[in-house]
Amino acid sequence: MTVLSLPGLLIPMAGHGWWVLLFGFGSISWTFASTVAGVLLTSYRQAGCPPHMLGRVNAAARWINWGTLPLGGLAGGALATALGVRTTMWIAVVGGCSAGLWLFFSPLRGMRDIPLGQPDPVAGEPKSPLLGPTAKHRPSQPSRARSQS
Repeated sequence: MTVLSLPGLLIPMAGHGWWVLLFGFGSISWTFASTVAGVLLTSYRQAGCPPHMLGRVNAAARWINWGTLPLGGLAGGALATALGVRTTMWIAVVGGCSAGLWLFFSPLRGMRDIPLGQPDPVAGEPKSPLLGPTAKHRPSQPSRARSQS
């Protein structure tokens, strides 16, 4: 999201008249970047998580992502009151643009493929690289496809 959201730096530069277009362009690029990041993160979770744990992992991720929004709103309001709206916008946009830098400097940057679970040689059960060994679960029922006549 870091590279795609860089035009979001135009948001705090918005002003009166034609300068308001900077807010629109920055906001569109920010929304596009967060959509791309959301698709990529969900795909990574689905590829690296055991199927029987996927619901719990997605629920936890949504709780963290959406549950912290009220805290961010309170912090943003307090900062805007103390420092001013434009300064708070700069802090928010620079913080958002640099949020992915820890990934840039991590070993994940060199990964070409998403690591899938490897069978555990001792127990013979699949092991997820993200969550460790998986618990045994009941196999799913085969789907019954309708025959077309």
